Amino acid sequence: MYYSDRYICTNFKQPGFTNNETTICNNFNQGNSSCSCPVNGRQTCRPEPVCCPSAIIGPTGPAGVTGPTGPTGATGATGSTGLTGFTGATGPAGATGATGATGPAGVTGEIGPVGPTGPTGATGADGIAGITGPTGATGATGATGVTGPVGPTGATGPTGADGVALSAYGGLYNDIAQALVLAENTPVVVAMTGEQPGENVTYSPADGSITVGEAGVYQIIYNIKVSPEAATTLTLAVRANGTDIPGTVIVKSSDVDEETVLNGTFLATLAAGDVVDISLESSAATTVNFGDGTTAILILEKIAE
Repeated sequence: MYYSDRYICTNFKQPGFTNNETTICNNFNQGNSSCSCPVNGRQTCRPEPVCCPSAIIGPTGPAGVTGPTGPTGATGATGSTGLTGFTGATGPAGATGATGATGPAGVTGEIGPVGPTGPTGATGADGIAGITGPTGATGATGATGVTGPVGPTGATGPTGADGVALSAYGGLYNDIAQALVLAENTPVVVAMTGEQPGENVTYSPADGSITVGEAGVYQIIYNIKVSPEAATTLTLAVRANGTDIPGTVIVKSSDVDEETVLNGTFLATLAAGDVVDISLESSAATTVNFGDGTTAILILEKIAE
């Protein structure tokens, strides 16, 4: 038989309760020695030994329809945090990841202060000599120094060998003012009336010639000084027997009335009987004037056989 009355269950043992506690039992079923008690939800209470007032227990009725779920009770208070557990052992290192792309260069920082000078390093080996540079310009000549005192006279040296006397020599000269008319490109012999000491030579002052009396090598010295009346080119030559001796020809240009000097020294081989003189030629017809003083010279000196 099913009772819907409320009964008091005593001497129940159920989870979370001690003996001799009293709880309210609803929907007691006399046909079952148990009751349903709403303690912490639907719980089953088992009597020890009696669960409800004395009654005749009928057969167990069919199970009723499950009632709707009651509302969820309020959440209980959060318990206190437990003790922190021990730190576990460090796990093995993972594989190294791929290198990331290089980031952009940062802004250049300010230049730091200059550090102290380090110690001087050892001197390096000499380098290869460079190419010699060009010679610089010659500097100005310095002032002449003061002449030093005259040194003592040295000992007299031995007397030299006697010199060989010239076996043939002589010369003519002109010291008279005269005018010489020259046709264009026509040689004219220069007359010389003055005679110099001579040996083995013969003079002919009228035509200004010297005849050689002894064959040999002769040094020939010659010179003239004239002033042309027209601008021209003058040519002076020493001749032997009317032919120019190669190497003795001198050419010089001259302006109107310009005092012009032509001179030279030459060695020539002459034979006995050769007639030597000097000739003057002009590129233009003109008159040349010999002034005062010595204005023409011709000298022969035999110096070798």
